Amino acid sequence: MRPFVLRGGLDVDPGPPLPYSESPASPFFREAKEVHATVEALTDEQRAIARFWADGPGTPTPAGHAVSILSQLVRGRGCTLDVAAEAYARVGIAAADAFVGCWAIKYKYNLLRPVTYIRNVIDPAWRPFLDTPPFPEYVSGHAVQSGATMQVLTDLFGENLPFTDRTHEAPGLAARSFRSLLQAGEEAASSRLYGGIHFRRPTSAASRWGVRSEGRSAGFGSESDSRSSSCRSRSGTSRRCERYALSLRSGEGAARRRDAGTMCRRASVPDLERARG
Repeated sequence: MRPFVLRGGLDVDPGPPLPYSESPASPFFREAKEVHATVEALTDEQRAIARFWADGPGTPTPAGHAVSILSQLVRGRGCTLDVAAEAYARVGIAAADAFVGCWAIKYKYNLLRPVTYIRNVIDPAWRPFLDTPPFPEYVSGHAVQSGATMQVLTDLFGENLPFTDRTHEAPGLAARSFRSLLQAGEEAASSRLYGGIHFRRPTSAASRWGVRSEGRSAGFGSESDSRSSSCRSRSGTSRRCERYALSLRSGEGAARRRDAGTMCRRASVPDLERARG
């Protein structure tokens, strides 16, 4: 599947997982023991985190959760239409590329899930807190897309933005508050360990991978000043399209009008060609 900004699914490779081993002295065994011990001794807060970020069937899904957070910010901060449109485009592109890359990595390394290893090697009766998805373990899809989308939102709204996420209030899960968007992304990654569906390394590596993959599109929206804390500043999109409108009204030559029009049409995905290298 072709990504939007990444050159391909393996463009940002976090490297292989820990070498498989059933030796109690191995790092792989210790990671599995950590998952087993964590799930056996979950606190109420850890259970709440695992449920909040589960985002399984019948919910908005992990990518939809990121869009829900954006929607809450857009409404709560009174974003103008042009800023909102640019923000939704950026988050959608980041989530799409994150999942394309993540699934390429999953099937490149094809690592088994904790439940399979733990039942075979440590505890045949063990059960994870969350249902285990039916695809490879490494890396965590939720952590990848959360790292990518929360970095995009941080670029838009600022590094230290306290907010409350009410995505799952309707079905009965309490809202959760965060000091920043990146903290929310880190909690989403940790939730997979609490759920017993990922080892620690694939969640931490995935979160960093998501931020790195978003960084490949560093030029994306580089002219935008929509990261203003008020969320009311004119974005690069509006300024480029205003330039086009002025060129039409001023009677500029056809070549300049054509150039301005091209910039306006490209404003929702600026600098993609440059990001592709």
